[in-house]
Amino acid sequence: MATSSVVTNKQQQAKRPVFKSKSRRTAVDAQPLPQKTLQSDTATERKNEEKRLALTDGARVVIWLNASHGTKSGQRVVSLRDELAALPKDWANHNRLAPLTHPGLGEGWRKDQRQLVQRHHALNELLSRYAFRPRYTFRVFTEESVFGLVPDDDRRWFTIEKGNETTSEADAVMSLLRLASTGDLSKIRRCEACRDRWVFAAKRNYRFCSADCRETFYAKAPDYHERKAKNQRAYRQKLKQANAKFIG
Repeated sequence: MATSSVVTNKQQQAKRPVFKSKSRRTAVDAQPLPQKTLQSDTATERKNEEKRLALTDGARVVIWLNASHGTKSGQRVVSLRDELAALPKDWANHNRLAPLTHPGLGEGWRKDQRQLVQRHHALNELLSRYAFRPRYTFRVFTEESVFGLVPDDDRRWFTIEKGNETTSEADAVMSLLRLASTGDLSKIRRCEACRDRWVFAAKRNYRFCSADCRETFYAKAPDYHERKAKNQRAYRQKLKQANAKFIG
């Protein structure tokens, strides 16, 4: 009979020490607790809620990635993002090949699988450095209880603070994981013009980090000037018709 086991850490028998936080942050400034189900009642509302949550995570990651450009912290998260995107695809491609149809026959297939397993373990090893701890905060003036998860502080991490929101390397990684879990990770991509700054492509036409990059990209197209002139003529014609209708 097949059996399965789960390896867990042994419970400490000694008396626990007095709580001493490794983070100065509160639950007000924390990652939300994971939720198995959305709060909305209808399918349409749940879909809209999913989009809002993805937009929030996407914006948070993009702002952090662009701010951390050139730092070791930023490079770590970019590498992690790339592996989160590549590993599932590589596993899927590997699984489509039977051992005897692999270019290297059976041994080549097993070698590729061992490499994928090693990458899987290496990815989890990277993720293990980001520890989040439950946090409870009571807001005295509003008499509100707030619950959340906060990561430990680490001086090696690039961190930005805006208002009451803090985004560290760990926060960026958590947002990437949530996006990966909902199939939205691929929307975190580089600007198609400068290939330097990041964007969250919530829609298909969200391809550039700025209006300048969009203009530069299309300016390189062979028919750019012809299309621009055509659009200008159509705009002037539409404006002329609107004015004529208003006067008449």
